[in-house]
Amino acid sequence: MRKLPSFSTIIGIVLIVIFVIGLGVAYQARKYGEVAAGFIARQMCSCLYVQNRDEQSCRAEIGSQIDGAQIVYLDERVIVNFSGLNQAEARLKPGYGCNVQDFVGSMPAPVLKEPVND
Repeated sequence: MRKLPSFSTIIGIVLIVIFVIGLGVAYQARKYGEVAAGFIARQMCSCLYVQNRDEQSCRAEIGSQIDGAQIVYLDERVIVNFSGLNQAEARLKPGYGCNVQDFVGSMPAPVLKEPVND
């Protein structure tokens, strides 16, 4: 007759499986945050600095995806922290529009400069 594994072995295996699943979920959440932060940064940068629209109309166009995002407007660039999962920056490059890049560093103060629209 075969002997069953001990209770502590079963608990150990279950904890390892839960840990691996947790790592997978955290990785996917971080990737989702990266995509979302880049999308919001690009859309807001293009809307504000290429189309010269006001912030409220840009936010209305993006919709509910912008909820939970911290947005900072600087000179022709937008930095977004999406729900603490990831950050991205979009910069206006004359003749090319807004380009997205990873933002490395600490998030600037929420309101350093308001976007200027004519």
